Amino acid sequence: MFYNPWHRREVPTPKSLESELPRLLDELCTVLGFCLRPEQRAAIEASPPRTVNAFTDAVFAAEGIDPSPRRLYVQVREKVQRRLGEWLTLGNH
Repeated sequence: MFYNPWHRREVPTPKSLESELPRLLDELCTVLGFCLRPEQRAAIEASPPRTVNAFTDAVFAAEGIDPSPRRLYVQVREKVQRRLGEWLTLGNH
């Protein structure tokens, strides 16, 4: 947030894919343990998948984890949808 002296209150900083993507990757690491190596993180940040499902699959692939444990997949997908759903589509890939 930044301070707007004309309104005398904090105004939320506009969100963008570029600002939310690192926050999502940090959250996936600290909350769910999906801590990507720097080169994997850089690749996803440079060219993020265009759908929620593809993004979720990319995180699992980067970690080398089988996405078949549905509960974990759903947890990651929900975080992706919550953070990036405004910019990603819901399609399958």
